[in-house]
Amino acid sequence: KDRLVVVQGVNDNLLSMAQHKFASNVVEKCLQYGNQQQKTTIIDEVTRPSNTEPAKEGEEPKSTLLIMIKDQYANYVIQKVIDLADRRQLDNIMIELRAHLVQV
Repeated sequence: KDRLVVVQGVNDNLLSMAQHKFASNVVEKCLQYGNQQQKTTIIDEVTRPSNTEPAKEGEEPKSTLLIMIKDQYANYVIQKVIDLADRRQLDNIMIELRAHLVQV
């Protein structure tokens, strides 16, 4: 039950936690030790297509995935996501990356 509360808190604050030096470790541990449903919930949040236009020159990207890729701490979470993602989730990552290829 405690793990469920932690994972829900991580999922509700995923981006901000992933960008924090120590909280990003909590996100990684949830991915590493959570049950399959908990992992899927977090990974789906990261890999959900943004359906937004690419950011204009000088603007920050709106895609959670792109923000995390470019962040000094969140990129480690993305590496863990890629290691654990299923085929559908990896496809979503690729779709998102292709849509914003210029920004990466």
